[in-house]
Amino acid sequence: MGKFVKNVFSVIVLLALIGACTDTEVQEKQQDKTEQVQETEVTEEAVEVVEEVLPTVGEVAEAKKYSLVVNDYYETTHISSGNMFVEDITTDGKFIVVNLTIKNKENTQTTYSDYDIKLKSGDMSFSATNNLDVVVIFENYLSYEQVNPQMSTTNVLVFEVPSDL
Repeated sequence: MGKFVKNVFSVIVLLALIGACTDTEVQEKQQDKTEQVQETEVTEEAVEVVEEVLPTVGEVAEAKKYSLVVNDYYETTHISSGNMFVEDITTDGKFIVVNLTIKNKENTQTTYSDYDIKLKSGDMSFSATNNLDVVVIFENYLSYEQVNPQMSTTNVLVFEVPSDL
């Protein structure tokens, strides 16, 4: 009987080990599934992108120190000087002529220039044309403007861009 008890005891221990291993595998599988579900939820949250709505023509774009409004714009390949001493300007691409208003929200005088504002399209960034002829043609071109506190200035900027932009 001693052998029988030992064999029964051995079988019980063996079954307990198998059960413990199986239980651990079940727990690990459940834990893996839980982690996958959590990762899926995190991934779905990460995919949920909040689309930034940018101001359009006539709407105010607010910044900490200033606000900016694009009043109007037009596209052209030719800018007429209307002056016999200044040549007309043409481009292989196109010009985007922007009329904008900048308001100084600070409590001190601030200077704005054509170097401060960029035109962005996708990952491309365009500086305003600082051609002297453009500055002469548009009397209110934003080349270098000092604006007193809580006051605004309305100016023109010209960007030269590819024709398919």
